[in-house]
Amino acid sequence: YGLESIHISPTSTKKLDKFHLQLLCTLQSAPKRTSSTAVYITIGILPITAYIHKRRLTLLGNILRSNNKTMKGWTLYMAGIKPPTSKSWFISIQVLLTKYSLPSLVQLYEATLSRLQWKKTVSEAIDKYWQNGLLTEISAKSTLFYLKPPQAGIPHTCWSTVESNSKDVRRAQAKY
Repeated sequence: YGLESIHISPTSTKKLDKFHLQLLCTLQSAPKRTSSTAVYITIGILPITAYIHKRRLTLLGNILRSNNKTMKGWTLYMAGIKPPTSKSWFISIQVLLTKYSLPSLVQLYEATLSRLQWKKTVSEAIDKYWQNGLLTEISAKSTLFYLKPPQAGIPHTCWSTVESNSKDVRRAQAKY
């Protein structure tokens, strides 16, 4: 709801992630001490930060595809003059492009990707990054050894077999 257009401080990002994780624990009736990796994999979604990053990069694609040459030029100009330590939206976009191994801002400016191509590229890069991170955490924690993650966006089988009535939901709640 507009978070893709502003710079979010690391402190605010941590608070947002913590709130999101607590909400997911509550939805799954999991204790608060449950590993964040287990919570994300079981319910089949990524951290809220990943969704904000997707929206920010999608907004960048919209800017670069627009017919407004002033806005497109301003994007490159601001990204070029701002120091890397700046809290500018443009610098944070460059950091995201590097983090997710996506083309640089200059390469994107010159490329002509369609809206769907760009969204697919962004989604695949972000899903791959977070999926690899969750797999790394699983291999590092012996308690998560038997938790086999499906692809990002697909809930664990205990949730995919549940119908939308309270009796089935109570029955499906995993015991952590």
